Amino acid sequence: MSFPFTCLAQTEDGCSVLANDLDGDFVVGVSDVIELLTAFGDNYDIDGDGVADCEDDCIGVYDECEVCNGPGPQSLAIDTILVTLDSLFDPATQEWVVEILDADTLLHFVCENIGCTDPQAENFDPYADPGGECVYPCGLDVLYNGYAYATVEIGGQCWFKENLRTTQYSDGSNIPYSNDCVLNGVGWGFLFTPARTEFGSSGGALMGTCIACNHFNPDFNACNPNLSLEEYGVLYNWYAVTAPEGLCPSGWQVPNKSQWEELRDHVLGLGYDEVSTPLRSTGGWIENNNGTDDFGFSGRSGGKRHPNGSCQAAGKTGHWWSRTASGLYAYRFLLDSDNSGQTLAAEDWRNGFSVRCIREAD
Repeated sequence: MSFPFTCLAQTEDGCSVLANDLDGDFVVGVSDVIELLTAFGDNYDIDGDGVADCEDDCIGVYDECEVCNGPGPQSLAIDTILVTLDSLFDPATQEWVVEILDADTLLHFVCENIGCTDPQAENFDPYADPGGECVYPCGLDVLYNGYAYATVEIGGQCWFKENLRTTQYSDGSNIPYSNDCVLNGVGWGFLFTPARTEFGSSGGALMGTCIACNHFNPDFNACNPNLSLEEYGVLYNWYAVTAPEGLCPSGWQVPNKSQWEELRDHVLGLGYDEVSTPLRSTGGWIENNNGTDDFGFSGRSGGKRHPNGSCQAAGKTGHWWSRTASGLYAYRFLLDSDNSGQTLAAEDWRNGFSVRCIREAD
């Protein structure tokens, strides 16, 4: 005869035996044995990687693209372009003529081939997946923040053919706007943060007065900010030019001093006595001192906004920022009506100047 036996003493880790209580009634009995036998032969590590399936992040294997049980690389990409050439010597011209006899493209599969899918772009890839950045031939318009900017190639550089007028950075955030001598109660000349404005927007109250706008444009009243915006674009202080959010679109930048020098030297290298006349636009300059615009730069006489808040010299001068600092100043490029100004010089960061974008070098 046997009698039920109950052990009242338990070790500190006695609760660990509850792992055998499969039915949860706090008694390890026949029902637990039956449930265990029911699960006999079940495999809880199907892929045999030593990790229980309930804790395994991939029951199977990762493919080359790090996808669990994935199919592997599926995107086509160009591997090699094979070109067969032949050359013949032409006695008439005394030159070798090269002819393409055959061309073939070898492809391979990759995990991802993000690229440019626009056939108009220089880097168009017919096998690319969408989402890559496209590079367009200079001369095509660049759409940026809702406005299409014409472009022009000058001496191997690709420039915007007109002044920037964006009110947003390239990341979509807004550039603070000053439509008077004050921005949030701070005078234009006391701003040490990014700001934009238009020529002609001064006039209002800065300690009671603002210096009047003056202009010399013979074709329209440049002190009307609506008209000047259409003709000259936006004026920016240098803090906006160098803001980390980016003033120009992706693939473009505000030129540095060296890039302005390269433009200047290219023009002078072609035999011009000075750079202002061939780069100035053919209209809008004082006393009809219009330029010849020989290179399509179309430099406008947009004037500037002085640190004292006034708008000055539209119709007489055009100023464009560089991103190159010189102490507490930064270099700007100047075109003027009488060719008397210094083309490159450093000026106060608080000035409001025009901006041109130049395509980044490859």
